[in-house]
Amino acid sequence: MKRKPITEDMILKNAKNTPDLVEIQRQVRMKMATQLAEKRKARRMTQTDVSAITGIKRSNISRLETGCYNPTLDSIVRIADSIGLKVNITFSEK
Repeated sequence: MKRKPITEDMILKNAKNTPDLVEIQRQVRMKMATQLAEKRKARRMTQTDVSAITGIKRSNISRLETGCYNPTLDSIVRIADSIGLKVNITFSEK
């Protein structure tokens, strides 16, 4: 079953978020996805390799890397660990 990408309308409808917050969420999701994909490729690992190590479906890893999937924090930590990374979340003032 092919899943639809996360759209702004879906987020607004389901989470009652403001358009500004939706954009911030999209930016954070894309930054994280880009970092994971770049690090995975730098280590010469495929999505299939990460899938085999984590038990997360390769299709979900692909969707995460393209910003079409909003993973749980647990999934992010598992994926990062599989490619030799640790997750470091920081918060800063606006």
